[in-house]
This record gives sequence, C-alpha cells and structure tokens, in this order.
Amino acid sequence: MSAEDQVVSIFAGVNGYLDKMVTSEIPKFEVLFLEAIKTKHRNIYDTLKKEGKMDNVEKELRAVLEEFIPNC
Repeated sequence: MSAEDQVVSIFAGVNGYLDKMVTSEIPKFEVLFLEAIKTKHRNIYDTLKKEGKMDNVEKELRAVLEEFIPNC
C-alpha cells in the first residue's frame, strides 16, 4: 500500500467517517474508496505525493468522503 493510500485511509478513520460502518465492511470500503480516489480524484494523490502534507487536499478529501460513504 502506498503512502498516499495509507494517508487517505487513515484520514477517513481518524476523522470519524467510518464510525457508523460495520467493522467487517471496512476492508471492502477501503478497496472501493481507494479505487475511486485513484480514478476520479487523482489530483489528491498527486498533491499528497508532491507536497507531502494534507494542507491543500483536506477540504476536497472531506467532500469526497461525504459523497462516497452513503454509497457504500
């Protein structure tokens, strides 16, 4: 798992986005979420890799999570 994968996954967990999810469903969520980020929001990964910090992607990542979680 790349550092960018780890960052967005951990971000989702520590910010409460997974709190209402059944624990056994989290691995499935993670696979689907990471695929969505890689295909539809690649700029998040590119920015994380280039800058090495969340400052310029946090707002967009929160929006992506808010949109994605109800679809799981």
